[in-house]
Amino acid sequence: MPSLIDRYLGQRAELATSLAAIEAPAVADDRDLTDEEQASADALVRQAEEVNARLDPLLRAREVIDRHRDTVATIAQPQGAATAPTGLTAQPRTVEYKTAGDFLVDLVRSISIPGDSAGLPRYSADAAQRVAVAMGRAAGSPETQTTLTDVPGVLPVSIVGPIWDDMDAARPLVNAVGARDLGGIPGVTFNRPFIATRPDQGTGRQPAELAEGQGGELKIQSLPFTKESFLRWMEVGMQTIDWTSPAAWNVLMGEFMNAYALDTEIAAETKLLAGVDQSETVTADDYPGWVHAFYAAQMRIVSAGGDRRRGVLRVPDLIVTSLDMDASIGALIDIAVAQAQKVEGTPLGRFGGILVQTPRIMAPMLPAGTVLFGRKAGYEFYEQRKGFLQEVEPKVMGVVVAYGGYAAMGHMDPTLWCKITPAGD
Repeated sequence: MPSLIDRYLGQRAELATSLAAIEAPAVADDRDLTDEEQASADALVRQAEEVNARLDPLLRAREVIDRHRDTVATIAQPQGAATAPTGLTAQPRTVEYKTAGDFLVDLVRSISIPGDSAGLPRYSADAAQRVAVAMGRAAGSPETQTTLTDVPGVLPVSIVGPIWDDMDAARPLVNAVGARDLGGIPGVTFNRPFIATRPDQGTGRQPAELAEGQGGELKIQSLPFTKESFLRWMEVGMQTIDWTSPAAWNVLMGEFMNAYALDTEIAAETKLLAGVDQSETVTADDYPGWVHAFYAAQMRIVSAGGDRRRGVLRVPDLIVTSLDMDASIGALIDIAVAQAQKVEGTPLGRFGGILVQTPRIMAPMLPAGTVLFGRKAGYEFYEQRKGFLQEVEPKVMGVVVAYGGYAAMGHMDPTLWCKITPAGD
């Protein structure tokens, strides 16, 4: 299992890849980023900064641990004590230690520890002999046999490796659609305008010279978005803060950020699913059956169920699945690739019947059996992170710490998404 540092490095690499993907079209077209691209890029940069805030303390902690291990590995003979083996004789001998520390080093090295003694000084028969003579006892007698129960005060207890944590702070759906900035939008709610009626009816041809052309109208309406608050808090004693290492405090802050990410991802997934009312059913649970179902869903999406003029900008570009369906569809895709040995089709971002080339994300909190197919632009997510908040409680020597923010999310056009129901459900 990868370490926490490896996982954060992986998250940072994914964010860098996403940022490069946003910048690539602008670089290719020799233009500035659009407002939407800039907002997405800013959101990715903020996420990368948050990952760095969690990663840097762990890297510093690893450096400290590595230096400690190097120091332990270089421990040799104790300072001030005899370094050459001394043979046993019948003549009385004296051993004088210059400091109490020298004696303790010999005492620890005189203990033979069975099993794995990694990180501890190696056993030395010479050290055991010196300790016995210094204590006025015969080497090997019961009085000179020192065991672990005799020296609990000098035995080190090590904390090894980073703190294991399996909370997943990735936000697959939010990252796919892009997090937009909510900070500059006042009020509890705000409206997103959209074109409800377009002047695109009929053919638009003028029947004859000076004849009346095609009439039409343009209606612009708006969709309300409601802000929601997300917050996690904890009461921490001053003693915990003062008596533990700074790394423990960093772990607490990281857990709060992870919980916020998980809470907002669950909310985004739930609202996406709740707003989709179109559906198609897979007739056969095999690769051709799924391809036919996706094509049928594409027809619904492009024409809004027959209510709109078809357009390329309505072509779906994302598959969102629950955990179980990601495994099912993934297995079919792997088998199809293995059989074909080669996959050709339209580029990523345009569904062309080739499931391999359609971006797919697994949203782990969606209910089992869920497959959603749609266009990312039809669903929007906004957020404003308030970050860490804290308040001192003098009467209990404690601190209340919290992490939270605001978010708003919803469909711009629910007809841009369609459910794919597996065969037999």
